[in-house]
Amino acid sequence: MTENNEDKNTEELTDEQQEIIDMVAKIFAPLDMEVTNMNEQPKQTIDEEYMKNKKVDGPTLQIRTMSDGGTGLMHLQGYGGVTINREYGFAAKYKMPHDVGMYLAALKPKFQSFATDSVAYVRNVTVEKYDDGYQLVIAGSNTADMIEGIDNIFKFNFSNQWRLNMHFQLCNELIDFVEQNNAYIQCEGKRPTQGVETSEE
Repeated sequence: MTENNEDKNTEELTDEQQEIIDMVAKIFAPLDMEVTNMNEQPKQTIDEEYMKNKKVDGPTLQIRTMSDGGTGLMHLQGYGGVTINREYGFAAKYKMPHDVGMYLAALKPKFQSFATDSVAYVRNVTVEKYDDGYQLVIAGSNTADMIEGIDNIFKFNFSNQWRLNMHFQLCNELIDFVEQNNAYIQCEGKRPTQGVETSEE
């Protein structure tokens, strides 16, 4: 009886989380998804050879061009000396607007995963910190190095970039990573709002 009640509570919590995910996705704010368990991945030795292979010399963010969750799911990785939830630094998945996912899927991946040798990432992503919060900025260009046969003209919600408001609670691990590794860009004033919905409720 106790087990059934626990299972029921778990299911109800999942439904509530999904409602929150759907709501915030509509206002272009990245959403916290379950963090993929990479414990089964082979252990990486973080040394000079590792850094050379991964092409890093300091804190680095990268984003997967095509997530296993399709164009609506963003997979971010961070390499840094202060680790959060991975031995190399940080990793998490977030909901993202479909247009952003379509653009990322069109790009040719350039960099290895920090967890494996798979070349599946680009590094056109940064975090900017403002007086009223953080924005995830994904640089874009219709002249970027894309997969052959892509003829889409992508429309960004800002000038040649996407700006996504980061929810303090839902993106707490990403915020923790960039803060502790000094991997954000400090900006003055409030977050830009052109094409960006500012509500985080």
